[in-house]
Amino acid sequence: MEKMRQTYLFSRVRVIKTVVLLGLAIASAAIFSSKAFAQVSTTNQQNTNTNLPLVVVNRFEIYPEQRELFLKLAKEALELTPNEPGCITYGFYEQPTAQNSFIYYEEWKDKAALVEHLQKPYVKPLLANFSKIVKKNFATRIYDTSSVSNELPISIGK
Repeated sequence: MEKMRQTYLFSRVRVIKTVVLLGLAIASAAIFSSKAFAQVSTTNQQNTNTNLPLVVVNRFEIYPEQRELFLKLAKEALELTPNEPGCITYGFYEQPTAQNSFIYYEEWKDKAALVEHLQKPYVKPLLANFSKIVKKNFATRIYDTSSVSNELPISIGK
């Protein structure tokens, strides 16, 4: 008799749990499909307004054997980039807890300033060598006041 009672209670708990989870799923679907949570395509969420300030964040890991080349090219770009008229902030930092993992943090007046920067003769050698210096786990985020993009305005190392 006790075993039957336990089986009955267990099946009731399962039914209640299923109903609650189903209710949460329906509520979540309603919330996240609303206009407030409408999602733009994640492959290219770029705003057409090119006059907004941009923040560029690159995270990547370099091959240890390419460290000296990377530091040489990165420091050459770092010396001149802050003097560019559209540059607000420009720097790169090695993550203290992960050797050979770097973060570039850049702020630009607008997209045109970033595009111009990427064409500078002291930046091109770094970009041209990126594919042999950087491991495949390269991530770029470009932020403006209204969107996020996962792509730079030019192709790198091709």
